[in-house]
Amino acid sequence: MSQSVNRALAAAFGLLLLGVSLGAALRLGQVTPVDVNVSHATHAHSHTLYWGWAGLALFTLFFERVGATGRSARWVLGALAAQGLATFGVFLHSGYGRPGVVLSALTLVPFFAAVVIFFKAAHRMRGADLAFLRAAAVFVVIAYVCALSRVVLKVLHHDDPVLSALAVHLFLGAFGAFFVMGVMGLTVRALGKPPGRRLGVVLGVGAPLLMWPSVLTVPGLEGSPLVALARFSAVVLLVPAAAWSAWVFHASAGAAHRWLWRSAALAWSVGVLLFALMATGALQALVMNRHAVVFVVHLQTLGVVTSSLLLFIELRAPRPSARALWLHQLGIGLMLSGLGVAASWPGRSGLVLAALGGVSVVVGQAWAAARFLITSKHRAPLLKEAT
Repeated sequence: MSQSVNRALAAAFGLLLLGVSLGAALRLGQVTPVDVNVSHATHAHSHTLYWGWAGLALFTLFFERVGATGRSARWVLGALAAQGLATFGVFLHSGYGRPGVVLSALTLVPFFAAVVIFFKAAHRMRGADLAFLRAAAVFVVIAYVCALSRVVLKVLHHDDPVLSALAVHLFLGAFGAFFVMGVMGLTVRALGKPPGRRLGVVLGVGAPLLMWPSVLTVPGLEGSPLVALARFSAVVLLVPAAAWSAWVFHASAGAAHRWLWRSAALAWSVGVLLFALMATGALQALVMNRHAVVFVVHLQTLGVVTSSLLLFIELRAPRPSARALWLHQLGIGLMLSGLGVAASWPGRSGLVLAALGGVSVVVGQAWAAARFLITSKHRAPLLKEAT
């Protein structure tokens, strides 16, 4: 594995540990006093994990897949790592003040450059996994178009809070779709099984609908066509979610760590199911519940994206070990259980359980990072060729 990939993944691990350690501190702060600005720390936590860890790790693996290892690719990965670190410091210090807004705008440059490099390197390449990776890269462009629309509203002094919130939620929905499509593409390559009709359903039906359920949580849009589209998308996504889980269960049969693959697939399916229940009104009371929203976000970012990325990286080791990953999964289970209790019943018991889960997540990720650093020189490139 090239040194540039090693360095980029090491930087991604560093950003992961920064982000999740701060998240664990925030979770502990709900049960015991912690000297931190909660609003600033929350922004630093989420943005570092989105732009730093997940964005950097995914594009590192995307570039490796298509052989983009030249100087421009190395510069872009370095820029993604640098802006991830800057994100942590700037947002922790000033939150969404002027420095944070400026830095958010500047992230457009390395992410757009990464998309261009990926598409250029992937030109004329074929593979079942590449259809997912291309869709993921397109969602990065869509996300930043949504973000730029927010900037345009500010420049035009059009301070409609509904439109501003819509731009932000669509940005988050598109960025989340980038994560999901990227993880799916790398999973297809890792398992190396024929795609079949199920993956056609996932890509053909799921990809166009992925970003729209995020509109469900925008206040002030009730009764609009966009909410109708969001509800339709949330319900119809149950079909590709079932198809994806079925494919992963079939393709991972006999694999050494099949239940790790399957847990990530099930986590995505559960997240889709929760959005579908919200869309149909079954969980309407929880739509604006802070603990319920955090539950869904962590289910996707930790249970699907981070778990999958840790597995992809660990499988490169000469002798892969799942112990750190299972500790990570245990922590996710504890955290989500605690958040579920906190969303349903008053009291501190759920928050204490979520805090313990957060600590377990940090320990599992630190263990996985240590294994990577110790064995990185002996790791092989990802993965199998999907036929």
